Amino acid sequence: MNKNANPLVTVAMPLYNSGNTMMKSIQSIVNQDYDNIEILLINDGSTDNTGMMCKSFSNEFSFIRTIEIEHGGVSEARNYAINSANGDYIAFVDSDDLVATNYISSLMNLAINNLSSFPICGIELRDAKDNSVIEQRTYPNDKKLRPNSEFVELYKAGLLSSACNKVYRVQSLKAGLVKFNTEISTGEDLLFNLRYLRECRGFIVDSKPLYIYNVSSSGTLHTKHDKSRFSEIKTMASALIASAEHFKCGKAAMNVIALKILDEYMHSFRLFCLSNYDTMGNRKFLSDIMKTDEFKFAFKALGNSNESAAYKNVLRLKNPHLLMKYFSRNK
Repeated sequence: MNKNANPLVTVAMPLYNSGNTMMKSIQSIVNQDYDNIEILLINDGSTDNTGMMCKSFSNEFSFIRTIEIEHGGVSEARNYAINSANGDYIAFVDSDDLVATNYISSLMNLAINNLSSFPICGIELRDAKDNSVIEQRTYPNDKKLRPNSEFVELYKAGLLSSACNKVYRVQSLKAGLVKFNTEISTGEDLLFNLRYLRECRGFIVDSKPLYIYNVSSSGTLHTKHDKSRFSEIKTMASALIASAEHFKCGKAAMNVIALKILDEYMHSFRLFCLSNYDTMGNRKFLSDIMKTDEFKFAFKALGNSNESAAYKNVLRLKNPHLLMKYFSRNK
């Protein structure tokens, strides 16, 4: 592609102690067939050889910049990248993932031909240990501009919860004050995308799995069982409900959201009960969760849950003591 005819794209990669995985990830970006890119390597206070490897890449390629920051987490690093980007657009790649050679060119083809849209591509999940394909996430309305009111279908397809299979207009991010939430560790990408959708006139998907997400067995996604996880679910639920109302989604979409939120609550209830004692304090904590508007909204979808009938029957009683007792007997 002629770089003079195509917008500059910043590809940002936050890195924290990524020395064992970053080389293949960065090389997959270097190999892009879109030739007007800059790569930002955000070294997030690494204590291994990550910084040295970043400098090596920067010395070898003129379009790679390394930025050193104090350790603040991936959201802080991505926000720093947005503020430091020279590109008209920005894409994010994690340091243990890979991208297809036409990752940027395909997304930018959507962006250029559908101005002010939100370009998205499919995702392939691979086992990091043996490289086998676990799942491919696609969207049926391929390469057709869709209204924001259909975002729930995108969420249901598993394509809205990551920041790494998309390109964003940098000006829109800055003008709309769209930032990653640094106060949470799960769901921050979803919140970011929901907020960014309000800056777009619709979304468009290239269903080819151009982003390759390596799933590690040591990952912590959806395995937290401390109290902060419930706060994150509440934040996520509130954002989903608010977006559905903002985009005037119908009843069917609201039902999908309710079931998704309920799944998160039920999964986290299980982990919490299996990891904590049945104390008065923990009972009150669970009781307070069940009184929130977000849980009440999700609870309406209980009949459609795929959880066991026994679990659903216990939850219907909304009795934290019985809930903890149920899991103590079913460890």
